[in-house]
Amino acid sequence: MTLFGILVTAGAIGIGYFLVARRLLTVTVNGESMTPTFPPEMDALVRRTTKASNDDVVIVAAPDPLTGWLEADERARLTKNNRTSAHWWIKRVAATTGETIPDSTEVVPEGHYYLLSDNPAGEDSRKHGTVPAHQVLGTVVHAWSNDE
Repeated sequence: MTLFGILVTAGAIGIGYFLVARRLLTVTVNGESMTPTFPPEMDALVRRTTKASNDDVVIVAAPDPLTGWLEADERARLTKNNRTSAHWWIKRVAATTGETIPDSTEVVPEGHYYLLSDNPAGEDSRKHGTVPAHQVLGTVVHAWSNDE
């Protein structure tokens, strides 16, 4: 192989790694809201996307304690400083756009998700309302225990 061929191959590998690294990330579960499925300290591989389906487990920006999950422009108007969330939650998609919210007659609005915790004691859309899709960081594609 020529020097040019080596450089092209190395460049392709570097670009491939860069693209994969930007699409995937790992998170560590902290808290009890998704037990027993995702206990504390479990690691999860997350694919960055705002698209999710029913029963997908997603990583989502934590809601504001007072205003819940609002559209960005509403939150900016209601808060003093519009910073991106430093906290992320892991939740399961229970309903998507146009579907009926569980135990309700209301429908999930366009571009939103209704999220639930696996642990009934966890906070989720029952308290904070539907989640705008842009608040979703990604979907869990694999999870493992730190013991593995």
